[in-house]
Amino acid sequence: MGWLAAAGHEFHHRRSGPITSGYSRLCLEDALIHSTALALLNQAASGAPELYAEAAAAFLAAHLVACDGGGSGVVTPLAARRMEQVIDYMRTHIGEAVRLADLASVAGVSLFYFSRAFKAATGTPPVAYLTSMRMRLAQELLTGSELSISQIASRCGYLSTSSFSSAVQKRFGASPLALRGRSRRQ
Repeated sequence: MGWLAAAGHEFHHRRSGPITSGYSRLCLEDALIHSTALALLNQAASGAPELYAEAAAAFLAAHLVACDGGGSGVVTPLAARRMEQVIDYMRTHIGEAVRLADLASVAGVSLFYFSRAFKAATGTPPVAYLTSMRMRLAQELLTGSELSISQIASRCGYLSTSSFSSAVQKRFGASPLALRGRSRRQ
């Protein structure tokens, strides 16, 4: 029995038997995996080339990662070098519309994986992390520059002064003008 047939037999046996701790429930109850395994068994029986099995294996691996983080539910954080590149990209483009897809591209991983890995590495989702960076810059500019509120909003990546003011109010409990006034009174 070849490896493809053996894997198909094992899958079928595990699917009809009790679920064991070594197998993810997703792997055993996912209709896509089940139908792909049956198709592989049928193709193996009809003498399909190994390329067919390799393509199916790549597809199944991508499916598992997308649905279950590789079957373990554990996401490893991004490597330190990649995290530095992502954070540097955020800092460099802080005044622009930064998309998650851009950050994932900088990290060299899929969008789905990026969000989970970034949070695993920092404890914060990427959007919240970028917002914190923007609010630190806003505080520096409000307390240490003569720029107008609309100029600061733009430099911090906000398209409108009202959305910027709302974000500052939420973060610091004061309007941009009040925050600026507090620093000047001290």
